[in-house]
Amino acid sequence: MKITEVKAYYLEIPFDKPLRVATSPEVAIKSEAFVLVKVFTDEGIVGIGAQRTPFPAWTKYIESSVRAFLLNEIVDPSYTEKFARYYRSLALGTGVSPRPCCVEMALWDIVGKAAGQPVFQATWSVSGQGEGLCICSRTIPPLGAKGMAGVYKKPIR
Repeated sequence: MKITEVKAYYLEIPFDKPLRVATSPEVAIKSEAFVLVKVFTDEGIVGIGAQRTPFPAWTKYIESSVRAFLLNEIVDPSYTEKFARYYRSLALGTGVSPRPCCVEMALWDIVGKAAGQPVFQATWSVSGQGEGLCICSRTIPPLGAKGMAGVYKKPIR
């Protein structure tokens, strides 16, 4: 299977009324903005991923630099670790992450669809008792499946 195309869309969804967060009550959040990515393959499988960002320019970044990297270096959508390793190595310590998690999510979506299973099953051990990985957000450290056991009673499908 090969990656044939990458498309990115900037979406902004307005809230009915401003949202206020307890840690910054003076800030009124009026909308949620994110980039939606679709990664297409030669076998007709389309992976979808999304990432919050206030920057519309992310679509251009993904459709140029990230797209070129996917088509020329990654090629196979199952090389998720190669993709993640490369983007993890960029801009360390700058406080700005150039890591397009939405693309990584789309690659994992392809892996799951190709395997005919939800991603959590496709990536666990053969026995199904493997240590899964859950990354909830950048403010919460990555937790293994055991660490998330109290949060989710059963796997999300």
